[in-house]
Amino acid sequence: MRVTVFGAPTEGELWLPVTAVLVKDGSRRIVYIEDNTGRFVARDVEVGDERSGRVRVLKGVQPGERVIMRGALLVDREAEQLL
Repeated sequence: MRVTVFGAPTEGELWLPVTAVLVKDGSRRIVYIEDNTGRFVARDVEVGDERSGRVRVLKGVQPGERVIMRGALLVDREAEQLL
């Protein structure tokens, strides 16, 4: 799925479903982004406020990047098992 810019107060803000953002180690926030090989890799993000089931992404995701919107927790569990 692609990141969508929603009708936010400031043009160009990025919003993702809260299900796309995982909390790691109590404070780190990550999303899974598709890399240039087609694999999904964890990336740290900085998030802002949350509204209507969506969270504003301040840093870490660019428009057009493919982000796992649902099921990121399952991908994360699989990735941890590989470590």
